[in-house]
Amino acid sequence: MANKKTGLSKKPHPTNRPGKPKITIHLTSWAGDLAAIIGFVLMLSIFFWPVLTGRSFFGEDFLEVFYPIQSYVAGELQAGRFPFWVPYVFGGTPLFAMVDSMVLYPPNWILALFVENEYLSYVVMEFHAIGHVLLLGTGVYFLCRELGTKRPGAFIAGTAALFSGRLIHQMFNVTMLYPYSWTPWCVLFMFRAIERKSWKSASIGGILLSLTIFGGHIQLAMYTFYSIGILFSVLLVTKL
Repeated sequence: MANKKTGLSKKPHPTNRPGKPKITIHLTSWAGDLAAIIGFVLMLSIFFWPVLTGRSFFGEDFLEVFYPIQSYVAGELQAGRFPFWVPYVFGGTPLFAMVDSMVLYPPNWILALFVENEYLSYVVMEFHAIGHVLLLGTGVYFLCRELGTKRPGAFIAGTAALFSGRLIHQMFNVTMLYPYSWTPWCVLFMFRAIERKSWKSASIGGILLSLTIFGGHIQLAMYTFYSIGILFSVLLVTKL
């Protein structure tokens, strides 16, 4: 636009100039969730660094009870034998009948891949246990997201679950750790089943509930069933 006094053209205001479109970077949902999981992995790596680097190890029942059982079960599965019986205790003892042998717990079947000279790697079993802690934290995170919590709040909730005193105290007792780790996932999928009227989510939730039984601690499985039953009875009533 020309100025009447000077005859010079005025430079158009930047806001009126047809410039390049603004480039806005949006963090997609999956990328944000992946960042949260990576954050959990980093925090667990720092916390369990002495164990992960071999400078320390899980003791007590982890060493004296659960490792011998899982080492034998994994060795039998690798050899193609079903571990009904352990001949090395007294005159022989039923193994499959012991709920804390976790013979039917699918994640433990992976341990058969790490048996060498009939013994399971102790380090692998420690990593296996720490992996269940990560499973719990991510489960709490995604449950909170499903309930409408924003990503920072869900991340804080997952972090609190990862390092809760109750959980860390049970690192030596894997039959309590394993059912714990599946509980938020059970709640998540059963909640989806009701809210979305999804048989698929209900089926997944039912399968995950079975893992709390096969994880080796019937009492915890029972508490999970009761808690979910009460929670969703209330949800169903409120929807009538």
